[in-house]
Amino acid sequence: MDKAKALLSLAKVCETTHSWAINIDCAIFATVHPDKFSDEASAAFYARLDWTRNLADRQWLREVGMSQYTSSIDAAMTLVPEGWSIGVGDLRGYDPPIWRAHLRDHRPQSLSPEGHSTIWVEGNTPISMAKAICAAALRALAAEATNG
Repeated sequence: MDKAKALLSLAKVCETTHSWAINIDCAIFATVHPDKFSDEASAAFYARLDWTRNLADRQWLREVGMSQYTSSIDAAMTLVPEGWSIGVGDLRGYDPPIWRAHLRDHRPQSLSPEGHSTIWVEGNTPISMAKAICAAALRALAAEATNG
């Protein structure tokens, strides 16, 4: 699977998964930062959503800088590409809340006759603000991987 497809697949997981899971965070980390792994096969192993981690895995992942993207707003914000702005809001009247996020590309090379490209994450699934930011950021990273 190419990087853009993997990022879009992870964005969909963030949009539809209710609980935080370290496997999602690890898959995001391995896809976004494959250079932190010894080789491509190692990164691909950790990018799987179904692997069983142990204490050594957790410690090593912390040491190389993996964050809890799906449970921390600060960590999720580190995924937002440089030159993009973000807006986040919730739909009132839902418990738990339904968060929406959008990103806008402000890089000069992204300007087209229609204006700047915008990535929206909307839905009717109750996800956290961190997951909404993750999903939008992963979609933006996929767009950059596809379009440069």
